[in-house]
Amino acid sequence: MTPSTQIRTLLAALLASAASLLAVVLIASVGGPQRASAAGVRTMNVVGTPSGAVAIGQQIVYTLTISNPLATALADVSLSQQITPTLTLRGVSFGSGITGCSQGSLPCSGAQVLTNTTALITVTYEVAGSNLVGQPITYTATLSAPTLLQPLRATANAGPIEAQRLYLPQITKPAPDIYAQWVKLAQPAGGAAVNYLYVAPGSTCAGPVFEQGLPETIIAATNSGIYALRPATTAGSLPSWELRSSTTISGSHIINSDLGYFASAFNMGSVLRSTDSGATWSPEALPNSNQRVYWLAASGQRILAAGNRGLFIREGGAWVADPQVTGVIFSVAASGNTAYAVQVGSSKDTLWRSLAGGAAGSWAQVGQLPGSVNFIQTLDVRGGGSPELLVGVVTGGIYQLGPSGLLPFSQGLSLTAYGLWRDSQGRIYAALRESGGLQRFTSVGGAGEVLNTLAGDAPPIAQRLYTVSGRADSPCNILATGSREGNVWLRRIP
Repeated sequence: MTPSTQIRTLLAALLASAASLLAVVLIASVGGPQRASAAGVRTMNVVGTPSGAVAIGQQIVYTLTISNPLATALADVSLSQQITPTLTLRGVSFGSGITGCSQGSLPCSGAQVLTNTTALITVTYEVAGSNLVGQPITYTATLSAPTLLQPLRATANAGPIEAQRLYLPQITKPAPDIYAQWVKLAQPAGGAAVNYLYVAPGSTCAGPVFEQGLPETIIAATNSGIYALRPATTAGSLPSWELRSSTTISGSHIINSDLGYFASAFNMGSVLRSTDSGATWSPEALPNSNQRVYWLAASGQRILAAGNRGLFIREGGAWVADPQVTGVIFSVAASGNTAYAVQVGSSKDTLWRSLAGGAAGSWAQVGQLPGSVNFIQTLDVRGGGSPELLVGVVTGGIYQLGPSGLLPFSQGLSLTAYGLWRDSQGRIYAALRESGGLQRFTSVGGAGEVLNTLAGDAPPIAQRLYTVSGRADSPCNILATGSREGNVWLRRIP
């Protein structure tokens, strides 16, 4: 079979709206499994569902969803779009599942859809010009690749376009975007350390008004439980936190996977699992009488857990201990079929890598840590990214994995990097110990840009930042960071 004959759902587009925005759904599916033939991949169903007419002055936001469930990347992808009549393009953003495209523009060629992933592309148009009145809107996205026997297309229809709608009062002033500058939220757990913030990619926006929307799912793992952020209900007000677990849990990390949400805790030997998007959690015991779980990673249907008594792997519903990577495992990370693990040493840590998605027995050591690097604090991996692996080290800033081992990435940074996150442009954000604050680096490294000095109630450099996360796709992009002192700050990505 060719890879193209195994694809179930290749392309879908969703037009999301808030208030006056129009909602349109694009669905494209491909039949299979099939035998390779001259007919190749066949588009079985394309449905466009308009929710009503479009008015002059409205924005239309299309979200294209490209799913690649295979263990091999979909390479040399070309993606284009066409909209009739011609509307004003306001922006294009690409999620982390697709690489090789330039932010803000389509068409894109030579791209790659990563393995075992769902890539999101958000396109925003504005309906402007009285000459458009009466015309229907047709949007078509086309995806092609050498492994596909024929291009895949998804189409949405809307309209006809109406003249600008008048309301009483006829002139309304948009609500201010309170997240255009730093905003400090209430503490989730009354001063307990915020160890990790999970921001769901591709989730819908929630908020009292469009201009103050946030990602619907933001979850905090703290030293006193797991908390979900509840959207604000009135314009200008801030969201609040809601406890979703016992306060006895000292949460360390949260991930989302094909199998649901998973959470780890510094003071529990088991892993917590949620099948309702973090509303409730159930423990899953680990082998070897494990006592603490530091970090988690997902590779397709496989979950990896870094524990104080080994590296644990969940596959087929059961947890097993890896026979190679033993002892105290402090961190894990995975993207596609590539996984990394940090084994704690007395004088130097050891970095391990698996090219089989972290399967038991598939690990090999990644050389020696350079002389200036002894202990690893955190990992960030992005398949197909450059660099693929970033390493936050203790009192040494950020390193990158090159052909000859770990090489310096940050310049002039001698602080511990506790958290790393990349936006859709490949820029790296680092949560640092006190006096370092939150810094941003370009994809090639060098000196960081301190973001604490931006306007608003910014995180002070006197606090130790444990985590940084965010959502880079519009319209409710957000940057989030949390501290050892129990605080959380939000702002739009600058």
